[in-house]
Amino acid sequence: MDDDVILKKIMLTEKDLSEYWGINQATLRKWRSCGGGPIYLKIGGRVLYPRRAVQEYEQTRTFFNSFTRMDKNKGGNDEK
Repeated sequence: MDDDVILKKIMLTEKDLSEYWGINQATLRKWRSCGGGPIYLKIGGRVLYPRRAVQEYEQTRTFFNSFTRMDKNKGGNDEK
């Protein structure tokens, strides 16, 4: 899926997100069952990921190196 399309959508389907991140839809299902991954909505049996939640999750998975995670609140390093 084209990145521009993702940025214009407010909600992403499981298929949208799996294509955008290049991961299997089964991985997203596993994360949901285990409590991992970005938050999601389930409406009428349909799973939807708010774009903002996806972007926030990406920020939590952004690293400078193996030891230093980005801290979006400080705009710099957050060593954990």
